[in-house]
Amino acid sequence: DATNCASGESVARTGAEVSGKNAVLPALGQAAIRLRGKLGESLSSIQKFDKPFEGTSSSLEALKSYTMATKAYQGGHSADGIALFQRAIELDPNFAFAYASLSTVYFNLRQAENSAEYGRKAFELRDHATERERFYILDKYYANVTGDLDKLIQSDKLWTFAYPRSEEHRVGK
Repeated sequence: DATNCASGESVARTGAEVSGKNAVLPALGQAAIRLRGKLGESLSSIQKFDKPFEGTSSSLEALKSYTMATKAYQGGHSADGIALFQRAIELDPNFAFAYASLSTVYFNLRQAENSAEYGRKAFELRDHATERERFYILDKYYANVTGDLDKLIQSDKLWTFAYPRSEEHRVGK
């Protein structure tokens, strides 16, 4: 439902019914495309900027675990965050961004071996990630796994160019 912020009136609406949890994310993506069309976006623009859902996991449960892991880790509960990131990976073994996030957690905990292990796995699965997530994965791979500073700088410059308002590529993220 797209709502006019000033009046609170509905501008456009679309929906979808699904047969189970695994169908929610694809249906959400299709509903978003229909809503964009109803709001006046041209078909060529929709096709040009059509991106998969930003979660890049086909498992709703894996996304839920990932979200809980992020909140736990950011709340200072590293052990809980690690367990929940690992649970997200168990639920979706191709969840590249969860591997990259776990690599970051281990790096911040000064566990270089674990960080490298999960960073390598994220890099192997990077084709299962969105473009934005791939930049993050490359950043962690070159910084935490290979130590290739030239490739890190090159990748981060491209990331900054593609997503100039993104905070993830700033130092310390």
